[in-house]
Amino acid sequence: MRLLFLFFLQLPLFASESLIHYAFKQGFKQGSLLLSAQKVEKVISSPLTSQNLIRPLKLSQEIIHYAQNVLGMKVGASYRKYVELNRDWVTKVVFAAEKDRLEIKKFEFPIVGSFPYKGFFDEEDAQALSQELVGKYDVYQRKAIAFSGIGWFDDPLTSNLLAKDSLLIETLFHELVHLNFYFDDQGDFNEAFATWFSYKVAKDFIEKSEFVDNKGKTLSEFEEEEKADYELHSFIHEVTLRGHEFYEKKPLPNRDLYFDWIARCLKEYPNLKSLQRVKWNNAAILSLATYLKLLPLIDKYAQEKNLSAKDFLSKVKEEREYLVSLVEGQGSIPALLRCGEKLP
Repeated sequence: MRLLFLFFLQLPLFASESLIHYAFKQGFKQGSLLLSAQKVEKVISSPLTSQNLIRPLKLSQEIIHYAQNVLGMKVGASYRKYVELNRDWVTKVVFAAEKDRLEIKKFEFPIVGSFPYKGFFDEEDAQALSQELVGKYDVYQRKAIAFSGIGWFDDPLTSNLLAKDSLLIETLFHELVHLNFYFDDQGDFNEAFATWFSYKVAKDFIEKSEFVDNKGKTLSEFEEEEKADYELHSFIHEVTLRGHEFYEKKPLPNRDLYFDWIARCLKEYPNLKSLQRVKWNNAAILSLATYLKLLPLIDKYAQEKNLSAKDFLSKVKEEREYLVSLVEGQGSIPALLRCGEKLP
């Protein structure tokens, strides 16, 4: 199971000194990353490039071609340049949440609106913000394997995405959705739709691809990933449902009772074993809720309207926030509660 994060930096015209400092520093780091990029074609044609790198690089360009020519997506010049990293992440992302309720802290940015997280290219900067927030908020950090400039600049292809074909395919389709639309203050829809879209188009792409190494294995990985994401949605639904009940108690019990219950509840979700290492707090819970909250509703709308992924994307781009309201207006889909144990 993995989650993708959007990261966007821009120098604000009217902002606090701390926000200007943040924009300058992270913008410099981002600029340095972009300046180190080499054209993918040049890397492929170099006699120094190994075959183990050439194949996934060709696969990345095949994905871009398929997105543009088969799915009708805007691709710009993104993922035409390659950056070699010495780590498995691009940014560290900091989440913060209120301690006495399940409410995420929003970080405000000019023009692009608010985000439920703040991203950093250096681990030290992420840790500094975490230390600043930890007294007042619950804080949680995650690795982000990709970021999107949502059309403001051309996104590079980073080496960490080449670890396996399924990761590369899902990430590029996901991030290209952000290049085609990104609605201000609609993070739940933006991310859930991109996740849904990448799953729906991946199977057909893999079957037609010339450069996927092991199609059976890659398809299996996608099926497991999709299954885990829908199971994660059910888990987070149950955890937040019980959490809202817990935080309504007066006086508020020791919060460890809630977090220990989450750890026990997780055992009822066998596809989420990777979460067993999480140290639970409100920020950790809500960091997971942000990206899958609307996934079942998006799938329901597509099925009822008989929309292919391509047609759904076109409809979203045409009807914009109005369509978001239609999807959200369907109401919640009942989820099976697996953890029968009641909170104290």
